[in-house]
Amino acid sequence: MGDILSQLRQLGVTLGMPENQDFVNERHSSTLDALKITFSDGFVGENEFGSYFINRKIYPMPMMHGCVELNDPLILTDNLLSILGIDSIDKKRVLAMDTETSGLSVASSAFVFMIGMGYFYEDSYIIDQLILPDLGEEKAFLAQIENTFARFDTILTYNGRSFDIPMISSRENFHYFPNSCKDVRHIDFLPLVRKYWGKSLENCRLSTLERDVLQVTRGIEEVPGYLAPEYYREFLSSGDAEKIKGVAYHNQIDVLSLSTFLIYLSNLMQLNLNDTEINDQCGISIQELRKNLLNHNPIDNPEIFCGNTFPVADRKKAAAYLQKHRETEKAIEIYRSLVTEGDVDSCLALSSIYSKSTETTPQAIEYLKKGAEFVESDLCMGIWSKKEKQEKIKTQIEKMERKLRKNHGREK
Repeated sequence: MGDILSQLRQLGVTLGMPENQDFVNERHSSTLDALKITFSDGFVGENEFGSYFINRKIYPMPMMHGCVELNDPLILTDNLLSILGIDSIDKKRVLAMDTETSGLSVASSAFVFMIGMGYFYEDSYIIDQLILPDLGEEKAFLAQIENTFARFDTILTYNGRSFDIPMISSRENFHYFPNSCKDVRHIDFLPLVRKYWGKSLENCRLSTLERDVLQVTRGIEEVPGYLAPEYYREFLSSGDAEKIKGVAYHNQIDVLSLSTFLIYLSNLMQLNLNDTEINDQCGISIQELRKNLLNHNPIDNPEIFCGNTFPVADRKKAAAYLQKHRETEKAIEIYRSLVTEGDVDSCLALSSIYSKSTETTPQAIEYLKKGAEFVESDLCMGIWSKKEKQEKIKTQIEKMERKLRKNHGREK
């Protein structure tokens, strides 16, 4: 306890009521003035708990961040929704969020002193950067975070599930505030990057993702995140907001890169990921991507398997899964797409499905005949294997034709 109290005293926190309230108010006013001078686009706001400061950065569109055009639409392909693990997302309702804190552990009484919150608004991208002027205004600071979160339904973070969200929740709990993150859907990009880029990147830090994937170069004014607590302490001690200008820049780029990566993923998932040149450029693990999409319930997104993103074997597996779970129409769509690519097994599968009804038996015969044509034109199949398969198909066709003649005879 002694160590914590000592650290708090260094930051200007005392137990009980301050002996000189006028001095505290004057100091608070001076830090707000310093923030307004340093961050000319910022402003002071008030809520029921006190004052807060927002440094607002507005990026007009169109705008490039690295290799990505932020004005690109967010296209909700099945591939994108699958890797994000969601069923829908609205670009205008997404908030990118990153915090700067006084320490790296909730257990050590660390707190959030800066939070960047980025979002798309009309023809701009806006970052509202809340900065804590002093610890006496933490309630107002947290309340404003809650007010902002309430305007969105999805939060983007990088390692937020393990760090940013628990840090905010801890401070809200300390002040008996409701959990502002509870009802907001959270997408943490770090596990996704580890899964799909972990083998191609030097490490999975956001800065490495920026450099090697998004092609973002940071300016020399940046203060690295690990130095942020020290610069904030200097700001509180001296009242000079210039001390945290580089920290604010670091935070802004973090937030901007989160929204950029979402657009990057949207653009990437629209491409033919079987193209080796694309794979080499983006570094994504196609093997992991295929595994994820295949294991993702095909019943929800059967259209994923109608294109050529997956190998034929995986698409057959998805169709068989759908058949097994009595989603026959969805399975038929996948098999039909494979037939257009000359797949014999899909012809046989469709024939089997259609042969179960007298009305559709003619379709079953047509697919068998098409399968026979594919076998005949297959240059990779051995002579005896080809002959054996053709005989089997011929036998099935004859059997179905006899069945049709027999049924026609009964009708007469």
